[in-house]
Formats: sequence, structure tokens, C-alpha cells
Amino acid sequence: MSNSALVGGDLHILAKAHLLARSVFNRAYRRSWENEVKPCSDETGWKLLEFFRREVEKFRLKQKREEQGIQVAAWEIFRLELVGDADYSFEDAVGFVKWYGMLNGKIGLAIEHFYEFLGDSFADLVDSYPLAGQELVERALASHPDSDRPRREGYLDEEEVRDAVGESLGSEWRKLICGGANYVRIALEGACYKCYLHRVLTERDERTTWTEEEKSAATFACHYSQ
Repeated sequence: MSNSALVGGDLHILAKAHLLARSVFNRAYRRSWENEVKPCSDETGWKLLEFFRREVEKFRLKQKREEQGIQVAAWEIFRLELVGDADYSFEDAVGFVKWYGMLNGKIGLAIEHFYEFLGDSFADLVDSYPLAGQELVERALASHPDSDRPRREGYLDEEEVRDAVGESLGSEWRKLICGGANYVRIALEGACYKCYLHRVLTERDERTTWTEEEKSAATFACHYSQ
């Protein structure tokens, strides 16, 4: 098909086909994510969380990339595995993203009784709180009313949840974690989605093979991607 044909009457047809195909794929991807992907072990989760925190510190706090810094840090988890510079597998990285989401839920349940209103600001705090690291996360989890941990091992009120971050990590981390939306879980899930497509495109996925014609046709597959 010529470029002039695309500019003429066929571009909208291809755009419609693209949107429909993407919708079908996204639904299938979401079903697979919800039903087939399992969280990694706690050992792997804490290990990758510490790595992720270092990347967030580098790109967000030191390089001042704001929201993009979280996205770049999330992609680094997958990029390093793609280029062979990681001591974990792709499956470990995917499992970590699922583990992080489950950790969000546990933190929310553990500290929600401190808050009168569970609105957006509470959700933002829960989304970012794993960035405080294992010690403070475990303290948050020990705050659950039904926790078998001694009460003093957890937090006693809303102020302690936030103040502990500043006391342990400093004001920059406190502002990052407790100061608003960072969309951490969305960034991690987005990096996972992007990496999966890249693995298929580059035949890193063992179930995928490309003919020479398909390779040529897929040259622009990742252009204009979000």
C-alpha cells in the first residue's frame, strides 16, 4: 500500500482495525494478568522492591524527573533483564509487579482504621508506601487490628504512619511517599505490558516466531506507543 493511499482514503480503515485489535488484545492481557500471573515470593519481592527504590531515588529524587522518574524506574526493572544485566528472570519481574499490587492491598487494610475518610489521598499513600522499604512496610502491616504482632511494633495513629517516613528516610522521601499521587502501581503494570510486547516483537518469547515478511511489516509496531 502506498503512502498516498494512506493519506487518502485508507488510513481511517487501518486505524479502526488497529483500535479493534488493540482492544481484543488488552482484554486478553487483562484476563491473563488476573487469572494466570502469580505474585513472586516474599524473598524475591523484597529484593526487587529494594532495587526499585534505588532506581526511584536515582531518577525521581536525584535527577528530578517528577512523575516520569517513577515510570523510568519501573522500566529499568524490565530493561535490565532484557539486556542480560539482571540476576532475576522476566517471570520474577512480572511476579514482583503482581506482588507489589497485593502489598498495596495489605497495607491499606492494615492502616485504614486510622483514617476517617478513605479517599484519593489515602489511596495515593497506600500506592506509594512500599517505597518506604521493608522495615516501615512491615511496621504498617503490624498495625492491623487483627495482627498477631505486639501493638507497639505497629503504628498507633495516622501521624505516625507519615512521620516514620521522614524520620527514617528524610524529607524528600516523605514528600514523595506522603505528598500526593505517584501512580506507582500503574507505572509498574505499564512497564510489564510494554516489556511483554517487546519480548514478542524481538522473539524473546519462546512461543513467538516471525516470518521475514512479518518482521518487515512489524518495523513500525512500537512507533507512537504510549
